[in-house]
Amino acid sequence: MSLLESNNGFLMASTLLLPEYEQVINHLERGTVVTKFFHRKRPERRTLFIRRETRQVVWSRAANQKTGEGFVEIREIKEVRAGRSSKDFDRWQDEARKHEVAKCFVIFYGQEFRLKVLSVAGKTLVLCLLLFLFKDRRWQGYV
Repeated sequence: MSLLESNNGFLMASTLLLPEYEQVINHLERGTVVTKFFHRKRPERRTLFIRRETRQVVWSRAANQKTGEGFVEIREIKEVRAGRSSKDFDRWQDEARKHEVAKCFVIFYGQEFRLKVLSVAGKTLVLCLLLFLFKDRRWQGYV
């Protein structure tokens, strides 16, 4: 199965090899355009990328912007869920329906009892592999 193949809209990450993880992470280092959902304002397009040296997931308004608008420390990520399982997606249902469920995910990060949420809808399935990178511990040597 190739890197981008899916089964019923969901990626099959269990067959990915470590060199394929490296390809995904390299793609995420370059950045990809996503729709970031907010609780109080309308969803907006952002560029999402990973910084390996600081171990951060970063988003910014401009694709070529090196300093991000916001970031999440990878070590603070507690859970990543596939689909539209956050209040941000519920609040902006019209915008959320424009994106396939398989291309949406939610990152929960922060303190144990005060978790923050990053709700994202991607344009490609490659971005959604981020979900599996955090579920599968083989990624740790790469990020």
